[in-house]
Amino acid sequence: MKELVLKTEIENASFYISSLAIGILEGMKSGGVPLESGTWSLARPIFWQALEECDEIDCRLIDWVSSLDELDALQKLSGDAYKVVDELLALLKISQEKSLKGGPSLAISSSIQTNS
Repeated sequence: MKELVLKTEIENASFYISSLAIGILEGMKSGGVPLESGTWSLARPIFWQALEECDEIDCRLIDWVSSLDELDALQKLSGDAYKVVDELLALLKISQEKSLKGGPSLAISSSIQTNS
């Protein structure tokens, strides 16, 4: 199996995590991305648990990202998921903006790895 690995300096991580979450949520809001995709994207424990080990990433950002897995269930139970999507978008945009303070370079690199 091939994997795409993205690398950036740890100081840039909050920017990219916020940006990924914003993109997924905007897709959900527009109807192009189903709510249940939150469960299988950034809300996967293998993703956010790795972030918990990183002191440079705000614990609130990790909480917001891990909450994406609850949107589909929330919609089915109460119909309020899109209100929560808007709330998360507002919080993530603030996080994204704050992560740019101090002028990180936002340098990113990528590589393809093949796992057997």
